[in-house]
Amino acid sequence: MVFYLVLSIVGYLSFQELTPKLINLRPRLDPQDTDLLMTLGDLFISITIAILATPVRLGPCREQILVLLGKADKANEPLWHYGVTALIIFPCAGLAIIFPDVYVYFTVIGGTLAVLISITFPCKLPLF
Repeated sequence: MVFYLVLSIVGYLSFQELTPKLINLRPRLDPQDTDLLMTLGDLFISITIAILATPVRLGPCREQILVLLGKADKANEPLWHYGVTALIIFPCAGLAIIFPDVYVYFTVIGGTLAVLISITFPCKLPLF
């Protein structure tokens, strides 16, 4: 937490009122530079999302869909497991391809889905 707090304060003090809402949208430091560090940062964010965020959210989402369909007992069957996973991933990927500037919508979607995830996911955890 301290690392991210220091990073955000230094970032804000660097640009002040020009600070973008998403750090990826900041202007280049040198217009003639390729901005290798920001490109690497974008790459690492993508890797983090692919390796950590997607699998963590995909499992509970898949389970909830199976519960809503009344097929919770079939969660371990490969056809249902992979079928529901495909029904989650392919439409999301299609929307990302159709709307490549999805950053604008993250504020609304993130605020809405964060509440759903914070309600759904803790219910799956044991109390003790």
